[in-house]
Amino acid sequence: MPHSSPDRPEVAVQQDLSAGHELPQPKPHELAIGVDIGGTGIKGGVVDLRNGSLVGERYRIDTPSPATPDNVLPVVRDIVEELQSRETVPVAESAIGVDFPAIVKNGVTWSAANVDESWIGAELRNLAEEHLGRTVYAVNDADAAGLAEGFADAGLVAQVLRSEEADCTVVVGSRDAGARQAPESLHDS
Repeated sequence: MPHSSPDRPEVAVQQDLSAGHELPQPKPHELAIGVDIGGTGIKGGVVDLRNGSLVGERYRIDTPSPATPDNVLPVVRDIVEELQSRETVPVAESAIGVDFPAIVKNGVTWSAANVDESWIGAELRNLAEEHLGRTVYAVNDADAAGLAEGFADAGLVAQVLRSEEADCTVVVGSRDAGARQAPESLHDS
C-alpha cells in the first residue's frame, strides 16, 4: 500500500485502494460540502474525499431573482445547513468549496454570467465566509472543471455537479491546490 507523507495525506492514500475494495463508512474528517452557484439553480452535496463519491442526495434550490449577493448567499447558507443536518456529515468547522459562474481571482468575482451584475467586484470568498461562519474556497466553475480534469490524470478525485448551464466541479482543498476529480456525476432531476 502507498505511503502517506506531508505531500500525500492519508485521504489521498486511501484513494489508491482497489476500485473493487469497499471502504468503511466515512468519518466526518473524510467528508466535505461543495456548492455550485448557477444561474438557475444552486446545488450542494456532501462528498467522501476518499473516493469522490456523493454521500446521500444532492440538495438544490432555484437561484433567486435577482441573483444578487444579498439574495444568493442566504440560499448557499440554507443549502449548507441542510447538508450539515444530515446523518453523515463533515466536521462542522470544515471548509466549504464553492464554484461560481464568473471570473474568480483570489475569491473576488470579476464578471457575472447568468447572475446579477452586482457580483462584479464582489468578494465572494469573504462574503460567503461571513454568511457561513466557515472557511470558503471559491473558484470559477469552469476553472474548477479544468482543475478536476488535470487532477484526474494524477489519480485524485472530486465530485462534478451537472447543471443546466455547465458541468461544475466542487473543489475542496487548500487555496493553493486540492481540487479532486469525480468518478460519478450528479444530475438535475
